[in-house]
Amino acid sequence: MMNQFLQVMPLENNMKTPTHFIGCPGVLNIGMIFVIALYSTVGFFGYLKYQDSTRDSITLNLDHQDVMAQAVKLMIAAAIFLTYGLQFYVPMEIIWKNVRQLFGSYKLIAEYILRICLVTFTVGMAIAIPNLGPFISLVGALCLSTLGLMFPPLIELVTVWERDNGLGCYYWRLWKNLVIIGFGVLGLLTGTYTSLDAISSSANGATNSVASSIGE
Repeated sequence: MMNQFLQVMPLENNMKTPTHFIGCPGVLNIGMIFVIALYSTVGFFGYLKYQDSTRDSITLNLDHQDVMAQAVKLMIAAAIFLTYGLQFYVPMEIIWKNVRQLFGSYKLIAEYILRICLVTFTVGMAIAIPNLGPFISLVGALCLSTLGLMFPPLIELVTVWERDNGLGCYYWRLWKNLVIIGFGVLGLLTGTYTSLDAISSSANGATNSVASSIGE
């Protein structure tokens, strides 16, 4: 869900009434309630069903011969296909803003080609990596700890640092943010180490399997 933070500012800026986005209840709050409920429900019942045999993605546990399981996979594929453009909105905006002046009167064609190349590259990377789970964990450890735990308190400290009594009584806002940043650093280090260890183990296992196949 952390990747949704990248869409918050662009969506709010393009709304007719931006105040409705973060109000009470607001579009953001209502949407996140549904997202959290769906994620929690799928995670709970998925683990309840498969327990210790649960794989990196719950869809990998589904029976290939079951019609309903195949229907679920098709719906997930359709959802990814229809929402990938939204997920790619922010990086594409950043890249295109810096290169569009290079294409003169062919800006529209160049933008489509650039989008196709970037999407093809990311999909190719997903196909090329045989065991995507550890890499997803690594990206999650890096992004969740920074975007979700470290940057927000840093931004708050920078915002209130020079205000009169901006840090609050007994500097409570400073201590609060330092604790959150500490948790972020701890999550970054432990998550990165665990993910890199899993990637290394997966690579060693694949190497040993190839060596065994050649020896046979």
